[in-house]
Amino acid sequence: MRRLLLAGVTLALAACVTPGSKLVEASKSALVAPAGPVLYQLSALSYSETSLGQRIEIVLDHASQIFDDGQTRRYVRGFTLPRTDRPYAISLSSYLQGTPGDPAILYPELLVLDAAYRPLSKTGPDKFSYRKGSSNDALHGVVFINDNSKGERHLLVTSRPLADAELTDTALHTMYSIPVSVPVKGGMLTWMIPQGHSEKPTKMIASPSGKLEISFEEYRLRKVGEQD
Repeated sequence: MRRLLLAGVTLALAACVTPGSKLVEASKSALVAPAGPVLYQLSALSYSETSLGQRIEIVLDHASQIFDDGQTRRYVRGFTLPRTDRPYAISLSSYLQGTPGDPAILYPELLVLDAAYRPLSKTGPDKFSYRKGSSNDALHGVVFINDNSKGERHLLVTSRPLADAELTDTALHTMYSIPVSVPVKGGMLTWMIPQGHSEKPTKMIASPSGKLEISFEEYRLRKVGEQD
């Protein structure tokens, strides 16, 4: 029993430190030769019901639905949007994977559909920003649904197809120095004291798989000049 437990811990630790390039290679191979069916119509996908105040953890990998639009093949997760006429926000975070020297991340894409599964809108890369967190770094974005006036009914969470790895600048500090002058016999002596440090930009490989988190939260629109 002790050996089995140790073996399980070893496998878990190995999974945590798998280089990003290896994770990407495995997930791409599973897309090329999937174990399950490949779907070609948005209406053929399954969509989970959602409600306001709900937070859902998502894993997009070989066990997920696979959608092929004729150009790209991607892992997807479908949701039916909350049934409400109140404004709400959809928040999505895609977490960093791999190792510090070989990181990877799923660059997310949100596709809003109507009741007939026709695309209404698609989030661009400018909607997501890279944030450093206490537990994990992530690409984070928010989409606002004000009144469902466009017929928003379903949501598809997937990866944004990229031809090459993207470069995300994670430099939080810039190397700089301040002069400190000390009077000495015959004049002044100046030292340059380094302050802060710099980090090289991290090249995060674009992965078709990843761990994400999505939430649906109500918010209230304010009129100009309105206060709490």
